[in-house]
Amino acid sequence: MRRRQSLPSGRAVIGGFLVAAAALGIYVAWARATAGPTARYVVAARDLAVGSHIAAGDLALVPMDLPPRVAARAAFRDPARLVGATVVGPIHADELVQAGDVVRGGAGPDALEISFGVDASRALAGHLAEGETVDVDATSAPVPTPTRSRW
Repeated sequence: MRRRQSLPSGRAVIGGFLVAAAALGIYVAWARATAGPTARYVVAARDLAVGSHIAAGDLALVPMDLPPRVAARAAFRDPARLVGATVVGPIHADELVQAGDVVRGGAGPDALEISFGVDASRALAGHLAEGETVDVDATSAPVPTPTRSRW
């Protein structure tokens, strides 16, 4: 007569499941840690000079990880949003294009862009740098009409 082998106890089965769950958890953590970034952000495909207007060929998408706050407020994921924008700070090739580096063009086809010099002492106490774009509102005082007085 041969003795019948008994099945593993309940503790052994639960222990086996815990070991398998731990191994699965370690694998998932390793896979996430070694995976590359999944979000793609807009970078300059070439050096962009201050004052230049961005064309589609000036931009590229590169996968990278950014902090959520930076990604939401300062970075671009769609190059089409930047086409036609004006560069206000130098952007080097392969550099992330940030919201502070560009401004949208004029309000429409009738908008006028001009350049003029501003003395450094009048450039917002030195906070306005060469090549930055500003909006200018011009007003003129009414020209006084000559009056005649009778003596």
